[in-house]
Amino acid sequence: MTEGHRRHLAVSARYISQLLDEADRVSTLLPDARQQRIADAVSDVRREVVQFARRYGLDLHGPKIDALHAVRVQLSVASISVSEMRSRSMRGYGLLDDEAARDLDSACDALESAIQRVQHASDVA
Repeated sequence: MTEGHRRHLAVSARYISQLLDEADRVSTLLPDARQQRIADAVSDVRREVVQFARRYGLDLHGPKIDALHAVRVQLSVASISVSEMRSRSMRGYGLLDDEAARDLDSACDALESAIQRVQHASDVA
C-alpha cells in the first residue's frame, strides 16, 4: 500500500469520525433510551474505525487536509448536489412539465455558474 493509499484512507477515516461526532450531537435531540442505543452503536463504529486505522497504520489524529483542498472538495460536492437537482434527476419525484423543467434547469445553471466562479477563485494564486 502506498503512502497515497494510506493518506486517502486516513482522511476518509477522519471524515467518518466527524460524521459520528455529528450523529452524537444530533442524537441528543432524541428520547433518552433511543439516544443511549445510538450512542452505544456509535461507540461500536468508533472502535471499528480505530481497529481499521491500526490495521493499516493510519494516524487518525494526523494533519487535516489543507484548507484549499477542503474548499475544492466542498465545491465538488456542491456541484454534484446541483446536478442531482436538475430536471432529469427529479423524475423519481414525479413528472415535471416542460416549462417547469426548463425553469429548474436554468436555475441550476445559475447555481452551477456561481459554484464555478468560486472554483475559479480557488484556482487563482
